[in-house]
Amino acid sequence: MADRAAFAAIMAAAPGVAVKGKAMPYAALNGNMFAFLAPEGRICLRLSDTDRTSFASEHGAEPVIQHGAVLKSYVLLPEGMDPEAARGWARRAHDHAVTLKPKATRRG
Repeated sequence: MADRAAFAAIMAAAPGVAVKGKAMPYAALNGNMFAFLAPEGRICLRLSDTDRTSFASEHGAEPVIQHGAVLKSYVLLPEGMDPEAARGWARRAHDHAVTLKPKATRRG
C-alpha cells in the first residue's frame, strides 16, 4: 500500500514530471495520464503493449478497474515491490507517455 509520498518518490524517476491531483494523485505528460495512485493505495502505470507483456510475465497481470471499467493499458504494481524496480517501471511508463499523441488539457 502506497501513500502520496511513496507515489511521488517513485514518480521522481520520470524526468520532469510533477505529481498532480489532490483527491487522486497522478502523473501526466502532454495531457496523457501515465500513472496514478488508486484509492486503495495501489500504484497504477500505463505501459506499452511490450512492457505490459514483460510486466505480466514477471509480476502477474492483475486488471486495473476504476469506476467499473477495466483500464486495459494499465498495470497494478504489486504490493511490496522493491522501490528501485518500481522506479524502473515508472520510467518505462514515462517513456511510453512520450510516444503518445498530445491531448488538450482542461484548466480550471
